[in-house]
Amino acid sequence: MKKDNKDNNNKNNIKNTNDSLKLNRFKRVQSTGIALIIALLVLVAAIPFNLIAGRLNMDFDMTPNSLYSLTETSVNIAKSLHNTVDVYIIFNSNNISDLSGGKPLNTLDDFSKISGLEPMYYSLSQYDSFDKINVTVVNLSTEKGIKIMSDLQLEESLANSLSGDKVNFLVKSGSIVKKVDGSTMFLSESSSESQTVTITGFTGENVLTSTINYVDKLAIVDKQPVNYFLTGHGEKSIDKDYSSIVSRIRQEGYKVAELNLSEMGKVPDDAQLIIVAGPTKDITKEERDMINEFLDNGGSITFLMSPNEEKKEYTYISDIMSKYAIAMNYDRVYDKEYMAEDDQYIFEAKMIGATSESAVDLTSPIINLNLPTFVSNSRSFYSVYSEDYNVNLIVEPLIQAYDSAVGEPYGGTNPDPDPTEGGMYLSYYAMDKSRNNSKILVLGDAEFIDNKLINADYLYNITMQHMFLNSVSWMNDADMDLNIPVKKQTNDKIIVSEDTTKVEESVNNLLILFYAIPVVVAGIGVLIWSRRRVS
Repeated sequence: MKKDNKDNNNKNNIKNTNDSLKLNRFKRVQSTGIALIIALLVLVAAIPFNLIAGRLNMDFDMTPNSLYSLTETSVNIAKSLHNTVDVYIIFNSNNISDLSGGKPLNTLDDFSKISGLEPMYYSLSQYDSFDKINVTVVNLSTEKGIKIMSDLQLEESLANSLSGDKVNFLVKSGSIVKKVDGSTMFLSESSSESQTVTITGFTGENVLTSTINYVDKLAIVDKQPVNYFLTGHGEKSIDKDYSSIVSRIRQEGYKVAELNLSEMGKVPDDAQLIIVAGPTKDITKEERDMINEFLDNGGSITFLMSPNEEKKEYTYISDIMSKYAIAMNYDRVYDKEYMAEDDQYIFEAKMIGATSESAVDLTSPIINLNLPTFVSNSRSFYSVYSEDYNVNLIVEPLIQAYDSAVGEPYGGTNPDPDPTEGGMYLSYYAMDKSRNNSKILVLGDAEFIDNKLINADYLYNITMQHMFLNSVSWMNDADMDLNIPVKKQTNDKIIVSEDTTKVEESVNNLLILFYAIPVVVAGIGVLIWSRRRVS
């Protein structure tokens, strides 16, 4: 009887063991089956998803810095436009063969095939997808491109500036136009060895979005603001003496005219900026009052105040400056250590970058050029800012002489008898938020905009003109920085040591990374699988 019970128990144990093994096998098969089914489902879903995305021309930006996507700021502005905005890409394909590699560039899609221009292509394509933004390619080497350019009916100097040897952009809404220089759209690095330029980043979204926003706002009132050169105080003519710099301003899409306040009796309603260039005598009290009213309403003014040896005071001009905590010296600065062309009054100075978080950055693009800044026949200025001024006033220096410079007394009715030595400031800007963001720029040098020096090969013209034109854009509210970050090209890379003694070690490490580690991981997986199978 006991033997029978023992046999029955053994049979039951064997049966239970077999049942347990079957159950484990079933679970393993079930897990493997589920994994295979999931993998098949992912594969089945992925194939049609990719086919649909390809058919619909859908792109997904997987780059860490969204290199190929518009930011939320640009999207929101594009969605909220009041008027239709046209963006023109203008170039002559015969002049940019090095960039295009000889490929035809007649449509926007053609730019997608040029290495380094992919971010520009994707940004423009996304701009073009919005109802109120149209992107048009204007190739001036084709009859179609020439006709489009002619139909735009641009001011002559602006049209001429767009037909050069590079890619430029024109943003237009109604009668409002603004040029965007193609060189401002990219960061690049040049190689002196290979004589090549490599594009390293795309800054164009910040530039284009701010310009689109700018022309849209002006198109609402359909009024192109005018930059007026003040006359009647010994200033030179914009047609005879300042025609070159005036042409440059017009090339940016701004209107320029002369203004005699004594004859006009008021600042015109379309005025955005008043430029007072090299006056030899003071403005009147009535003109001061008209200008102050203009500034109270958010206008802007630039004073280019070359030294004047006459025993005269600029009383009312100084009154206007004083509201921005800026004062003017009656001196003439020279520097024998940093002088140019054997003339101590033409000397090198230094551009100053933004010195506070609230500062407007007018100089960093120039500083990044690594070019010297020369001034000629300049006076100096100083700030009188104190706690008596409102907290909404921002005052910053822009150009400073070196310590070896000297400011000798020059002109005025009560000049300081002693010269000023070293480190004096030659330019300031200020902005007063309490006066509707009114702006002012003062420069001790007016000669850099004179045709005689622009046409001559003077070094200092390049940076001084650049800063002046930057200030014109700032005062026209056209360079609004939307804080859209630069989109830099990034590539994943592995660096093998430059030290030849360590190259073999680096290669062995790469072999371990790409071969040994995966083999070890796979071996561990096989070992775990085999043990589970046995168990």
